[in-house]
Amino acid sequence: MSRLFRAADILLPKTEHPETWAVIACDQHTSEPDYWKKAEELCTEEYSSLDMIIPEARLNEHAEGRIRRVQEAMEKAYDSGWFTEYREAYIYVERTLLDGRIRRGLVGCVDLEQYDYHDHAETMIRATEKTVAERIPPRRAVRQNALLELPHVILLMDDDTVGVMDRITAMRDTLPLLYDFELMLGGGRIRGWLIEKENADAVTAYMDAYMECQKKKFPDCPPLCFASGDGNHSLASAKAAYLQKKAKDPAVGAEGRIERYALVELEDLQDPVQVFEPIHRVLFDIDTDTLLHSLRILTKEDGMPFRLVIGEQEYTMYLDTKSYGYQLGVLQPFLDAYCAAYGGRMDYIHGEETVRQLARQPRTAGFLLEPLSKDGFFRNIAKSGVYPRKTFSIGEAEEKRYYMEARRIKER
Repeated sequence: MSRLFRAADILLPKTEHPETWAVIACDQHTSEPDYWKKAEELCTEEYSSLDMIIPEARLNEHAEGRIRRVQEAMEKAYDSGWFTEYREAYIYVERTLLDGRIRRGLVGCVDLEQYDYHDHAETMIRATEKTVAERIPPRRAVRQNALLELPHVILLMDDDTVGVMDRITAMRDTLPLLYDFELMLGGGRIRGWLIEKENADAVTAYMDAYMECQKKKFPDCPPLCFASGDGNHSLASAKAAYLQKKAKDPAVGAEGRIERYALVELEDLQDPVQVFEPIHRVLFDIDTDTLLHSLRILTKEDGMPFRLVIGEQEYTMYLDTKSYGYQLGVLQPFLDAYCAAYGGRMDYIHGEETVRQLARQPRTAGFLLEPLSKDGFFRNIAKSGVYPRKTFSIGEAEEKRYYMEARRIKER
């Protein structure tokens, strides 16, 4: 069987200004166009990853033209010699967050044959949250004929046995430092070290040991080795594009073919720095009195608390979560049904202050939720399937993955 996670041929930009190359994940700041305007103003002097992605806030603006420009930018940068390629390598990443914590990751390739994003999948790589099928086609369209991929996917491992990240950290001082810089617009600092040759072989052995342990972890469930923590719709789009190519040319499915894999950053759920942040909800264009009345029928006094923000008012309400163990198991079906019955538009927001600012608008309400517990996180997925969409986030918005590494996904 092909390895689930393996070394890759990784591209990095040749630039003295990596801070203008690396931009935040495309699915962030979806209701804040000013953020993306500021990013555009910073990325004017040379190639930027912003030229090679489509921010979700602008996904439907002149879609075909944008996709064509993204793919042309990839071709132009690659053909100009903009990238250095590191063959059969991993990159060990340390991200210094704004509060000084360091989040560790390992960039490599995941086998799309072993990944399934559907609700009750039994593959060894799965989604953590419900995938919205409608969000896949525009992302698949970007990837379908693209020369390169630039990942913002964070894949989670649940390593309470081997200590893969600790072993990699122990070898860090012997590794070549590839980059070290401050990320734009408050993203903190990032450093990356090259892992190749015998060091890459050692990391591969650590990963193999971890996967063997995971296969035995839940004897009553199909084994689960990895779960997508961030960027699942991008990973799902990669799978959809791969299957489409494979249907036209079965040779694409052969082990080792570049189309069969996707570049991701792997992080450990058990690392103390990993914090699950809630993804809050904001409803726009609604009658707030009707919403309040409907919520008072739904809520229970002895349940799990959440906060509702309307204008300058903040209400504490409670949900009976005994059947699910987390708030969105109850709240998300209510919000979906409410919008279907009364109209309105829902957005998913990182950060309490952003929710409060948006909730000051007329006919708007913000739902401030509690973080999801990490206890039993993988077992819940293995046993009961995925969580509702946008249940959790790894860190705040500014802590999301920035586009740094790239990989060629089309033969030339």
